[in-house]
Amino acid sequence: MLVLRSQLDRGFDRFFDRALEEFTQASRPSNRGVVELDLLETEEAFLISADVPGMKRDEIELTIEDNQLTLKGQRELNSEVEAQRHLSERKSYAFNRRFELPSNVAAEQTEASLAEGVLQITVPKLPEEAPKTIQIQDR
Repeated sequence: MLVLRSQLDRGFDRFFDRALEEFTQASRPSNRGVVELDLLETEEAFLISADVPGMKRDEIELTIEDNQLTLKGQRELNSEVEAQRHLSERKSYAFNRRFELPSNVAAEQTEASLAEGVLQITVPKLPEEAPKTIQIQDR
């Protein structure tokens, strides 16, 4: 009788643990795969600040090709500890954001830095050319 009761108790515990985990996962909003960022324009450059919490430099790829800036990343969580999990909110995820840059940027001079979970990207602008005045000739 005690063995049966113990088995029933463990069964109920597992059921409620799973139900609690599913409820907490479903009830909280998730933006996994979406990088929140700010895009600013100054006279000299476009400035992009992207939140990439917990990511390392080698997990992020930044490219510019044909005036397309692409920001990709992937965070893998590897748990080396074998244990019963009671709550699991941290997830592995990947993101991919692409932006069309204007034609007046110096893509080869783009700089990026990562500090405290924020990726800072600076895309310098090319100097503005003054309009060329064309002399009209008499025929």
